[in-house]
Amino acid sequence: MCGDACNSTRLSTGGTIAVLRSPHDATGSPVANEPVASCDLLFHNHQNLSNAHTRAVLRARDGVSIDGLKNCSMLIHRDGDLRTQAPISDEDYALMDLPEALELCVGTERGIIGRRVSIVRGGERVAEGIIGYN
Repeated sequence: MCGDACNSTRLSTGGTIAVLRSPHDATGSPVANEPVASCDLLFHNHQNLSNAHTRAVLRARDGVSIDGLKNCSMLIHRDGDLRTQAPISDEDYALMDLPEALELCVGTERGIIGRRVSIVRGGERVAEGIIGYN
């Protein structure tokens, strides 16, 4: 499952990552009206004296601006299939500033590893990827 990444010299930074790209339909055409540059969505759990929470950080790749994603919502899907186009209304929403801790694991009902994540603006997916270990 991890291919050559198992032999990589890159060190894990902990938490999870989803490499986001503009979604495409079955013909390979972009779904969103405006293509989104590649970006990373990172999740890290933090514990402080009052509560545990997850911090979600959207990071641009190759110096590209992510200003177009400022007024968007994050959507964590129940599956990890990028070929499906489940209606947005059937999914769970999560805010970028998360008030509680997500389960950064596989195999539980609430675990997010292997799930598809989308960035949504006005009911339209503008970027998506699969959440994996970082």
